[in-house]
Amino acid sequence: IKGTATVREAGSHVTVNDMPLMSLKLELDIPGVGTQQVSRREVMPVFTANRMAPGLVLPAHFNPRDPADFILVW
Repeated sequence: IKGTATVREAGSHVTVNDMPLMSLKLELDIPGVGTQQVSRREVMPVFTANRMAPGLVLPAHFNPRDPADFILVW
């Protein structure tokens, strides 16, 4: 299922292989399911991490059998 994830909070204090481990608080908007608030940690390249700011809306793909299983498209 294609939906969106809006960044509510983002920060990093740790790196893994010189890439930031981002702590994200997201608001997921899942068609046919509704909205959910989740926290997630993701390792991402520095240029992507620099974009993560409150209000950023990212595309997301959700598992139709388990909407808690999703992939962010940076």
